[in-house]
Amino acid sequence: MFQDILRDTEIYQYIMQEGLAEGIQQGVQQELQDLRLTIIRMVQARFPKLASFAIEQTASIEDPLRLQDLIVDISAAQTADQVRQLLAEVDNKNNK
Repeated sequence: MFQDILRDTEIYQYIMQEGLAEGIQQGVQQELQDLRLTIIRMVQARFPKLASFAIEQTASIEDPLRLQDLIVDISAAQTADQVRQLLAEVDNKNNK
C-alpha cells in the first residue's frame, strides 16, 4: 500500500524517467562501442595496416546506422584501398 502511494508521487515518476533515460543512453553507447569494435576487428583481420586508421575514423561516428552501413561496405570491399577510401569518407560525412 505504501509503495502504491509512493509510485504515484511526482518525484518517484521523475526518478523513474531519469533512470530510464540513463539506461537507454547507456544502451546506445554500448551498441556504438560494439559496432565500432566489429569494424576494427574486420579491418584488423583483413587489412591489419589499416586498423589504427579504422579506430580513428570510427571514433567520431555517433549514428548506429552509419556504423552498420560501414560494416556492410567494408565486408564487401575487395582491397585495402577500397577500405581506406570508405574510412576516409567518414570525415566527409561527419562534416556535412
